[in-house]
Amino acid sequence: MKQNKDVYFSDIEPITLNHLFPRWKDNYAKQHYSARSFHDNCTHLEKRILPIFGDLKLKDIKKVDVVFFVGDLQKKKRRLEGKESELAPSTIHNIYKAFASIMNVAVEWNLIEESP
Repeated sequence: MKQNKDVYFSDIEPITLNHLFPRWKDNYAKQHYSARSFHDNCTHLEKRILPIFGDLKLKDIKKVDVVFFVGDLQKKKRRLEGKESELAPSTIHNIYKAFASIMNVAVEWNLIEESP
């Protein structure tokens, strides 16, 4: 019986956040979040996190990267709709929680040792 290579992670070394996202979405987030939280977390990941961290290997995402990312979100002119105002602290917190969720699942699934 031939297995589909796209279904499983046969080699965890090269896994990027972009590789993990659809599996996190289908195999974790759908089961663990309300419809609203699922939508919000996926949106934060797709629009804020994956454009910056998506091509990085999970093991290469460091705590300092996350600290600078959050700091960057706190600067003016970071709204996606183009308004020149700051993001609300609650929005920044929700973006961070979405990032933490996918990274914690990577730990739970033994893809990385610890979450940054």
